[in-house]
Amino acid sequence: MDVSVVHCYEKELANLQLNQVTPELALKIRDNVNDMKWLDRHLCRLLLRGDAESSTNSAVYAVRYYNKKENFLRHFALRQSSKVEQVTVTFAITTLCHCSQRYRNRIVRYYYELPVLQSAPPTVLRLDVSLDILNFPHLWDQFLWTAGGTFLSKIEYSKKDARGGETMLLSEYDCAIFDADYWASDADHECLNLLGNILTSRQTFVVAGSMARISDLTSNFDCMKHMFQTLGGFRFRPFSALHTNWRIWCNRHQNNPTLNLVEIAHWACLDITLRRSRGTRTQICL
Repeated sequence: MDVSVVHCYEKELANLQLNQVTPELALKIRDNVNDMKWLDRHLCRLLLRGDAESSTNSAVYAVRYYNKKENFLRHFALRQSSKVEQVTVTFAITTLCHCSQRYRNRIVRYYYELPVLQSAPPTVLRLDVSLDILNFPHLWDQFLWTAGGTFLSKIEYSKKDARGGETMLLSEYDCAIFDADYWASDADHECLNLLGNILTSRQTFVVAGSMARISDLTSNFDCMKHMFQTLGGFRFRPFSALHTNWRIWCNRHQNNPTLNLVEIAHWACLDITLRRSRGTRTQICL
C-alpha cells in the first residue's frame, strides 16, 4: 500500500479551516490531487462535476478523503487476524477494446501468491488474462517481486477447451479489471455499458490506464479524468450501478508509463477481504 499523497503537512491539512488556505498551500493541494493514483465515486463527484475541478475547497475535501482511505487500508492490512486458512481471489483482466469479443478470445490463467494481510497466509490470486493484454507477464512481474509475491503456475485456455477454462461468467469473478490503454469502438462502449447489468454489488470493478498515447495528459489526475469522461462519466452504467466498490486507477511507475497492476490487485484483495470479514459483500467503506 502506497503512503498517503500528503506527507509533511497531513495533520495540518486535517485540521485546516477552509478560510485559512493560502495561495502556496492551495498549490500544494492541487499537486496532491494531480498525484492521486485512484478515483472512486466520491472523488469523482468532488472533483469532476461542474466547476468542482477548479474549487480549492473541493480539492481539500478530496485530499482528506483520499488520505483517510489510504490510511484505513494500511492499518487494516497490518491488523492481527484470527484466520489461518489461505484465501483465493479471482480476477478477470481484459481490455476496453474487443470487450464484446472477450469470451471468444483465448486467455491465460495465472496463479500467484501475494501478501495482503500481515498476519495471514499470502492470498492466492487467480488471474484470467485475455491475450489482448500485451506483454502481461512483463508488466506484472516487474512489480511482483517488490511486493513479495510468488509465481505459482499458468495455463492457456479458450472457450472451446474441454477443461473449462472459461466456464466462469464475468459476474462470478471477485474483481474485473479493464485496461483502458486500448481504444474501444462504439460497439465496445455499448458492451461495456452492459456491464452495469452484469456486474454485481459483491464485485470490485477497476478501469486502469496510463493514457501514454495522449501527449497532453501530464498527471495521474489528467489521465483518470480522461478515462472517466471518455466512458461517459456517471452515464456509464457500471459507475452508476456499482455505488461504492469501483475505482479508476492511474499509478504510473515514476516517469515510466507502465501501470503497477500488482498494486491495483493488492488493493482489490484488501477491498474484497474487508467485505468478506464483515460478513457481507454488498458494501464497502473504502
